[in-house]
Amino acid sequence: MNSRLITALMALSLAGAAMPQAAAQGSAAGYPSRPVRWIVPFPPGASNDITARLLAQKLTETMGQQFVIDNRPGAGGSIGAQIAVDAPADGHTLLHANPGPSVNSILMRTKPPYRMSDLAPVMFIG
Repeated sequence: MNSRLITALMALSLAGAAMPQAAAQGSAAGYPSRPVRWIVPFPPGASNDITARLLAQKLTETMGQQFVIDNRPGAGGSIGAQIAVDAPADGHTLLHANPGPSVNSILMRTKPPYRMSDLAPVMFIG
């Protein structure tokens, strides 16, 4: 192996080893300071609900604060999205959505109750 490849592999290994420490420091900043409401705009048992529940369980264990799933089905996800938009923007209300709420809001109303700019993406789940 040439020395550049070895150096690159060592740098990647060190960066990978530092990731858990960086995550721990990021969560030590005080978030979340109270239980997090995780709105799922679909009924219990739907694929989005199952995914959110699995992630919420791991986040609760990792971050030491409860992540509460709040199912708000109806209107293609727009009801749950509207509840998330109306909540304080303090990071303690999350919306677990697919593209439905954004598309429905635009297609079904002349004046949508919320815009996508009212929401901020936190993570992509695949």
